[in-house]
Amino acid sequence: MRAVSRDVEPPLALREWVEAERTRARPRTWRRRLVLPGALAGGLAALVVALVLALGGGASDPSLDDAAALSARPATSSEAAVEHAGIVFPDWSLEFGWRSAGQRTDEIGGRSAQTAVYAKDGNQVAYTIVDGSPLEGTGGRDYVEDGRRVVTFERNGHTCVVSAPVAVNRDVLLKLAAWDRA
Repeated sequence: MRAVSRDVEPPLALREWVEAERTRARPRTWRRRLVLPGALAGGLAALVVALVLALGGGASDPSLDDAAALSARPATSSEAAVEHAGIVFPDWSLEFGWRSAGQRTDEIGGRSAQTAVYAKDGNQVAYTIVDGSPLEGTGGRDYVEDGRRVVTFERNGHTCVVSAPVAVNRDVLLKLAAWDRA
């Protein structure tokens, strides 16, 4: 059985459907048909929850925003990240002056994700690799989300996300993301 986390949010489509069902007006006779005795209703609800957990329902691919959100989290280890999902994390120290500041490992949407954290001049850049096939919309995007500049791309069939506070120049972040020498 999977552990349930309070930090995981149901997919947007499911939340929208639930909200639509709440607000949709139904005929009075329809409501009467849905009323079940307490024990039966509780048993039915338990059965639905068990089926969802057993079948992995609700587990969907994480979004790019989910992956980018990992970059805002602090490193949990001071060791340099070396490789994840067959992709070697870059060494930006000689070329760009960004030195390893640690790493963290997470799981999002049933996939493992590892983030290498780099530091320079009081700023940090995070490089996250998400295991598995590329997330929807991965190809070469750059945007700003929650005060962070984000660049997403595909490398060796996996999603990579490089992000930093908006104080880090966009061109710098794009150069770091494009650099592929380990």
